[in-house]
Amino acid sequence: MNKFENPRIAIVADFLTQLGGSERVILELTKIYPTAPIYTLFFNKAKMGSFFPKQKIQPLFTNYILNKFYKQLLVFYPFFFKRLKLKNYDIIITVTSALAKGIKKEKGQIHICYCNTPTRFLWIDKYDYIATAVPRGLQWLMRMIVPWLQKVDFRVAQKVDYFIANSREVQKRIKKFYQIGSVIIYPPVDTDFFSLQTNRQDYFLMTGRIVPYKRFDVAVKAFAKMPQKKLIIAGSGPELNKLKTIATKNVQFVGRVSDEKLKVLYQNARAYIFTPLEDFGITSVEAMSCGTPVIAYGEGGALETIKENVSGIFFSQQTPQSLLGAITRFDAKKFNPQEVRAVALRFRQKRFNMKIKGFVGRIYHQHNLLTLKKNQ
Repeated sequence: MNKFENPRIAIVADFLTQLGGSERVILELTKIYPTAPIYTLFFNKAKMGSFFPKQKIQPLFTNYILNKFYKQLLVFYPFFFKRLKLKNYDIIITVTSALAKGIKKEKGQIHICYCNTPTRFLWIDKYDYIATAVPRGLQWLMRMIVPWLQKVDFRVAQKVDYFIANSREVQKRIKKFYQIGSVIIYPPVDTDFFSLQTNRQDYFLMTGRIVPYKRFDVAVKAFAKMPQKKLIIAGSGPELNKLKTIATKNVQFVGRVSDEKLKVLYQNARAYIFTPLEDFGITSVEAMSCGTPVIAYGEGGALETIKENVSGIFFSQQTPQSLLGAITRFDAKKFNPQEVRAVALRFRQKRFNMKIKGFVGRIYHQHNLLTLKKNQ
């Protein structure tokens, strides 16, 4: 085998503990590079085993207790990632919103980082992370450690050969926090699976991991003021019980659902509610792929994925009042499901695959040319 034509590729993930946008990117990479193993710190076999073939996963830790408390161990990630054995590969692709980019690279290897966002718990949501993931008695210590971890994160980012941002929003963050340029390749959405549906039922929908920065609370509080309107929330997470205590009877929690059930929920919803300041926002694109318009907070990745008055509308503040105003002025009759879906098709899997293969191929070709010149 000629390694110049067939590079040995490894994929590295922060952790594989639940299926989300980052994990769907990794799934698509395994289709592009089917022989590439996946290295990660933690792997939840019960939740993720059906998505990733067992023989592909190379977790650093297999201990059940460590896997259960992986979020509390984030401070140790810089040390953990350096322990991964990656010297037998030509190209290492890290997919990260944390510290996977801190892997140890050997001379001659190429490190490409597909960045979902600069390390969220250090630069963007550090106060929420400390308040929700760190035991109260240790929060003072974490506040002292964060500045040191920021320096570590900045330093390891400088060692990445190429950054790929998953949106313009993330590209700006990479420049702001790491002072590095990047190219944009939007993440893949399975627009074939999330198919068009034109018949609607009278409910609004939210889905995803129920964590603080997603701001599910904004919608729950808004719907408390609209008892005649129904909101369905599909998903699970640490904020779920808190939301249930403030929710009114018109808010229904259905838990984590299968992709088939999720598709049906998307297809029949009157509109999809999107409240976070998100890096990209894959769930809103899945909803649009089903022909469902989106009512979104008008910042971050939503400005790139949603076309105002074509596939959705925006509200200007992350407050119940602002969202309530958007829902009040929302008119489903003004949205054509086919046109809504057309907006989502810009992010179909085929386009992602083509762009990733083209980018990696060009980089590897350039690397080989330089290597040949040096050896002449």
